[in-house]
Amino acid sequence: MLQCVDGRVEGTWQAKGSWSKALDFLTEAMRFALFLMFFGIIFTYYGKLQCIVVSILVLSHEMCWALYLCLAYALSPRAV
Repeated sequence: MLQCVDGRVEGTWQAKGSWSKALDFLTEAMRFALFLMFFGIIFTYYGKLQCIVVSILVLSHEMCWALYLCLAYALSPRAV
């Protein structure tokens, strides 16, 4: 998606890095939400399974890391 926009913008696209980090965070958030819905169904019928709880914790850590990177890039002086 960003490749198409980059091709249409003449010259250099200054906000490409910000959009890239935001898209990475959005992807992680959507993946986390889908996993929570899926595991909610599993928990409803089978109870809590330890491997699923660990997977949720790992995914939540990855989503928080993506949010941290997105915010760190947005707040850095170079992102202006």
